[in-house]
Amino acid sequence: MRVSAVSLDRQVPLRPSIAPAPVIPVDTAALVRRALRRTSRRLVAALPRSARHALIRRQLAIPAALPKGLRFKVAETREELEAAFALLHDAYVEQRFIEPQPSGLYLTPQHALPSTSTLIAVLDGQVVGTVTLVRSNPLGLSLEKAFDLGGLKQNGARIAEVSSLAIHRDVRRDFGGAIFFPLTCFLFRYSVHYFGLDYYVIVVYPQHADFYESIFCFDPLGDEIVEDYLGAPAAAFSLDLKAVPVKFAARYGGLPPERNAYEAFVERPYSEFEFPDRRYAKISDPVMTPELLDYFFNKRSNLFSTLDTRQRQALAFCYRRPEYDGVLPPIDETVPPVVPGEERYDVRFKGQLRTGDRGRRVPMSVVDVSRFGFKARPRSGVHVGQELVAMMAVGDFALAELRAVPLWADEDGTYGFRVLDASESWSKFVDYLATDLHKKPAV
Repeated sequence: MRVSAVSLDRQVPLRPSIAPAPVIPVDTAALVRRALRRTSRRLVAALPRSARHALIRRQLAIPAALPKGLRFKVAETREELEAAFALLHDAYVEQRFIEPQPSGLYLTPQHALPSTSTLIAVLDGQVVGTVTLVRSNPLGLSLEKAFDLGGLKQNGARIAEVSSLAIHRDVRRDFGGAIFFPLTCFLFRYSVHYFGLDYYVIVVYPQHADFYESIFCFDPLGDEIVEDYLGAPAAAFSLDLKAVPVKFAARYGGLPPERNAYEAFVERPYSEFEFPDRRYAKISDPVMTPELLDYFFNKRSNLFSTLDTRQRQALAFCYRRPEYDGVLPPIDETVPPVVPGEERYDVRFKGQLRTGDRGRRVPMSVVDVSRFGFKARPRSGVHVGQELVAMMAVGDFALAELRAVPLWADEDGTYGFRVLDASESWSKFVDYLATDLHKKPAV
């Protein structure tokens, strides 16, 4: 809904020599609607938690059909990214989250990472909605500065912060629900099937907590409310994505289509959804080429120049090719690197380890790879220093065989492996990931 400021004239005596001030029209209907909303919110807030949530769910209105010309995708061109960042800027200025920026764009250091995806809703060629997924990364998640994620990370879960959500003001009144709800459905399906996630984490105003708990089944991330998070009180929530189908089925099963979020999220086919093409088992859609990084973070904004030493090192860790040298902010060479090592790529696929002990096979989940190593979580029975044979399903009908040895193990069950020898399919797989990261700009 578009909200406009309203001013009321005070009745003050005017000297005859002074012209009267112009009359500012008052939108009485808007004032009444605003007053009713405030009263309604206060009444709902006074109800018991279960009653509040039930009342919110009864107001759910899922569109039966979407507007013609609407589609949902990952932003990949300069024009799409710029439109998304401009939409965020205007929405945040309107809500007084930020002051207007000279660039007219809102973006964060995390937007520069190859493990971040900006999703957009496009209506008749115009970006009308956007949301950003920031997976755990060397820069960290923004909310980790104020909230502890240690409980979610204990079992090596892959986490992403959902942020930068905005709907264009010109479509909120007519198409707001028809943009927002399918955008969240696209976000969920992309997160689970393409982005390799286990959990969402979000930060919201405390007064909005009931909406995310009642509609989307988010759980509070502790009982803490941070009084000053970017200038306002905030609470953090998490969502176990593996549990969404079960929770949604229990909460919405049997309801009519306009209120059945389970059917909309899990079962309904959407011809409007454009998912990435997956040749291999990757979970990132990197789009920030050297040209795009330079354009958004050096020319349109000065964000790179504001990064501290640790942030600059973390960014350099993600982009290690010579073509990035003149684009990324310079690093103090006298400071030891925080994250040394070779270029790594986030993945998520299954494999097996053969221990040599009577041909015993141990299932594992591979979570990231490099040219000469990988990280994986074996189910059991693996020891540091033990030479093993690994079989990996790196893509559809693509198997890689490796000889590898685990060099270290974390408390969460993650092992770091060094590749001793590998089949040609492994080299092709890593070459694909490297090419994908450093591909030319999309147009």
